[in-house]
This record gives sequence, C-alpha cells and structure tokens, in this order.
Amino acid sequence: MGIFEPDIFSKTKPIWNPTELNKFPELESVIRTNFKILEGRKISLYYSGALEINSKNFCISIGESEKFLLKKWSENINKTEILNLVEIVNYLYYEKCPIAKPLKFNNKEYLIKKKLHYWTINEFIEGEYFSGTASQLDNMPKIICDFTHKLNKLNEKIKPKRGPDYNPFYLINTFKKLKQNKNKIQSIFGDKYSILISSSMDIIEYFINEVNKSKIDSGPIQAIHYDLHPHNLLFRGDRISAIIDYDSILYMPIGYAIAFSSLKLCRQHLALSKPKDSKKIGEKFKQQIHNNLLINTNWIDFFYELSLSEVLRRISIIINLNFQKKTVWNEVLPIQIAHLKEAELLFKN
Repeated sequence: MGIFEPDIFSKTKPIWNPTELNKFPELESVIRTNFKILEGRKISLYYSGALEINSKNFCISIGESEKFLLKKWSENINKTEILNLVEIVNYLYYEKCPIAKPLKFNNKEYLIKKKLHYWTINEFIEGEYFSGTASQLDNMPKIICDFTHKLNKLNEKIKPKRGPDYNPFYLINTFKKLKQNKNKIQSIFGDKYSILISSSMDIIEYFINEVNKSKIDSGPIQAIHYDLHPHNLLFRGDRISAIIDYDSILYMPIGYAIAFSSLKLCRQHLALSKPKDSKKIGEKFKQQIHNNLLINTNWIDFFYELSLSEVLRRISIIINLNFQKKTVWNEVLPIQIAHLKEAELLFKN
C-alpha cells in the first residue's frame, strides 16, 4: 500500500454485527445466569467485527436502554492476569480516566468461567473511532500524557505483565533468516505477500540499520498502553469517550509505546485529512508530547528510532509466524511496511 493511504484502521465506525444468542451456547449461559428479569424484555446481541486475535467482544442490549460489553478471553490468558487487568482498569476508572467501568456478575465477581474461557463484563460506551481530524489530533498528546501520568502512579501490587523485548538481535536474526530463505519466499508467504516481501527486503534492512546505528534512550519503565491506534480510541466529536483494549497495558519503557502510538495517530490524520507537510505534523505532535509529559522526556530525542523499533518488531513477528506457517497477521504486513517510511517522514530529524 502507498504512504499515508487509508488502511483498515481508517474506518471510523465500529462494526457490530447482529447475531442470535442461540448461536453462542457458552455466551447464552453467561447471559441467562447473570442478568435478572430477562423475561418479556427484548435482548439484542452483536459481535465485534474488529481485527482481533486474542479475544472476542460482544455487545448485549437489554430492553430500551441497557447495554453491556461482554469479553471472552483467550484460553492462553490466565485468571490472575485477567483479574490484575481488571484492577488496573478499576483504578483508572476511579481516577476519572476515559475507560469503560468493569462490572461484577451475579456471583459478585469480576470474572466467570464457562468451559475453557473466562468472561468479563464492562459498561458499554458509545463512540466512533479516532478519525484523525485536526482537533482530535491536537487533543491526543495531552490525552496520552494524562493517561501515562495516571499509570505512573499505579500501585506496585497490580503492576501489569512485562512488555515486549526490543533486543536488536531479534530483528537482525529474523532478517538474516529471511535473506537465507529468499529463494523460498513464494512458498513461505504465498502469492499475495511474497512479492511485497521480496520488494521490501532492502527497505527493511535499511531501517534496521537506522535503529541500530545509535544507542537509544527508550525512557522510564512503567505501566503504559502500548497500542493506542485509532481503533483503540472512541470519540464523540472532538471529545474522547473511551480508551479501550486494556490488555495492551504493559510494564515497559514508555518511549516505544508513545512513539508508536503517535505514528499511528499522525498517519491517520494524514491519510484522511491530506495535509501536505508530514514533517510539520510530526514535529508538532512530538513537541506537544514533550510539553505535556511531566516525567523524564530525554527519550523524545529518539522518537524516530523508537517508533521504527516497534514497527520492525511487529514485522519480525509476522515474518517468523510465516516460517511457522501461521498467516493470521499477514493482512497488516503491508501496513507495517508502509509505516517504516511514514515514521521517517514524520519524525526523522
């Protein structure tokens, strides 16, 4: 795909597909045993059409006004980890962050298990995804920084799990393996993506060298939301109504998280609003982060390298998954490769 072109994250209306409760016996059991006085009231069920791998979200509408978000967690995520995330979200909610309040089931617990999966329930918040208007973009640096400040004060007892490893050898070894198998690209990636990979090898190598040519300051380590892309932000007009996908709150250097999120938000603005000067947009956003962040900001000098590091990490994961014959994330491969040049145009000094 081209630079700063609309992608799958440029769609601004959340997709909630209507479905029938009897198609999901596990969910039906959750609902029937945890919602009172359903008899005689209309129940409408919708499932999320978002690109999700680790969980499934359902919206249940009861009667005329009650709406809830039910989340089915991957069986790879354990009970302790989920409950810890619920505690973090509770903390953020009571700190008046734009977050969906966790609710308890009839058993007075935040979590129930049906068969192999755990379920949680939250209030349902209406809104559209971050569309990238100038006013929305102007609001985002303060929103990111305020959210980061709240997470900075998180009780150590509910610290989230550790974030990704940014060992440069992972990138180097992945690319080395890719080059060693360049004659097998078509059989590894298939017809649709083999041409993209073959034509992008020099580009990927160039940006790996860009990241590795200097010692990067990645900023203080704390709890941080590391994936604030447009579909993890709900807006009503210019006002944010919710930050979602709280499983993306991890304990890691803030630089990688903020720089990558900034890349995703700035490129959304450029994709949909079509202003001419990407460098000006990037510099303004970076300066607003610097102005609003009340903790260490030395890492901002490495904004470009930090955003590249997260993009390259994601590309490396997709490449390695294909070596394992797993193609679930291939749809976003063209997007991530385009992000390399977009990061350069936005943030390189």
